[in-house]
Amino acid sequence: MPGNIIYFAIWLVVVLVLIVNARKVKPEQEKVGVNNFSRVVISLIAIFLFFESFGFPEHIFPFDYNIISSFATKHIGIILMLIGLVIFTFARKKLGKNWSDSSAAVLRKDHELITTGLYKYSRHPIYSGLMLIFLGNAIFIGTIGGLILLCFIIIGLAFSIRREEKFLTIHFPDQYPEYKKRVKALIPFIW
Repeated sequence: MPGNIIYFAIWLVVVLVLIVNARKVKPEQEKVGVNNFSRVVISLIAIFLFFESFGFPEHIFPFDYNIISSFATKHIGIILMLIGLVIFTFARKKLGKNWSDSSAAVLRKDHELITTGLYKYSRHPIYSGLMLIFLGNAIFIGTIGGLILLCFIIIGLAFSIRREEKFLTIHFPDQYPEYKKRVKALIPFIW
């Protein structure tokens, strides 16, 4: 099952990008709003990915009834996950030493507001990439649980975006509101 191997490889790369880059950041200057909801969601994700149909055996796609549909939906899921992974990885790389995980808004020493690269098209391209990864995940596994997980991710990221944007507006009072007017939050030119 090459699709399954790619599926797990994508998740492995996401985890490695987060772990490896977590140490390559500037020292914290200020930290606000530790979001325990994000930590709960991350824990649920870890559990869910290992027991993807645990408690949610109902499939949303007719995997058992139509082999072509199953093949197509799994590949659409993988393609969305790969696109999301590319966006996530490049956005994380561009953010560089200014990065903080979604559990808290962190101002780094000599923090810079990044507005180039993917940040020229989306204020939160890391989150855009993650949402594509989880959308692809839901399509790939095709269970109700996958959709529920996607909903939790969207809610968690919405909280993180709101908290981060308040924080960035305080610390970049001239730059951030102008940047916010020019660039959409998640989907370039749309939203």
